[in-house]
Amino acid sequence: MKNTKRIIAVLLALVLLLSCSITAVYAESSNVKVNVGSKAVKFEGDLGAPFINNDNRTLVPFRAVANFMPGVVVDWDNESREALFGRAEVPVTINGHNVTMNYCVRFPIDTNQVWESYNLYDENGEIITSWDRLSTMDTKAIIRGGRTYAPIRFLAESFLYTVGWDNSTRTVLLVPSPEKTWGQDMIQKEFDRDYPVTSRATATLYAKEFARKFLTKKDTPVQFVSQEENYLEGEEDTTGWRFSFPEYNGDEIYINDMGEIWYWDSEDEVFNLWY
Repeated sequence: MKNTKRIIAVLLALVLLLSCSITAVYAESSNVKVNVGSKAVKFEGDLGAPFINNDNRTLVPFRAVANFMPGVVVDWDNESREALFGRAEVPVTINGHNVTMNYCVRFPIDTNQVWESYNLYDENGEIITSWDRLSTMDTKAIIRGGRTYAPIRFLAESFLYTVGWDNSTRTVLLVPSPEKTWGQDMIQKEFDRDYPVTSRATATLYAKEFARKFLTKKDTPVQFVSQEENYLEGEEDTTGWRFSFPEYNGDEIYINDMGEIWYWDSEDEVFNLWY
């Protein structure tokens, strides 16, 4: 009797193990298609194929991305184990100034975090500003079968694609933004993330963040100068805070409570960088 009970227990354990394995396999499903506009993407050769993971998110092989996202280049950083997607030399106009933008999205493997990096260059190729932002996703980039896969929704939306899903055909639908406005739209997307400043404390933090993004040294000291009241035509009175950067020969910024940032460089040129 004891042997019979032991055999039954072992069989039940095997059944449970097999059912768990079947569930795991079933949760990750393939046969997913990708369309860009009305054109179907072909995943050929040894590039791999898209699939839906356990988080119910579609992952795509990153080497295949360049085939269906024109202008996007891919690379792999073996030291940091990151998949990199980028666009370079995109012309942008900011407040009448012609600049060039480089943009990169970096997916560290096996984490739900992702880095977005911007670099802006002037007409002479000199860097104007650069900044990085860390975001959190609801899934992870992974390596599977020796290939690197990234979440297609986050990736595509980072490059301003509209993303949809056709459940009847199991197809990811990507609609790109107009090529001629891509760089301008990308910068506008970044600027639109900003929020109003409501106190000197938040203005100080904002000024330090500005220094980190827009000035050469990331540890640039920021010095509070004054608080000012202003009246905007057609608007209510606004409060503003002025800061200086002692190491930059009198460069100053002014931040008002609407979130606008005005920057005076050492040659007294004025740039409204955020609106």
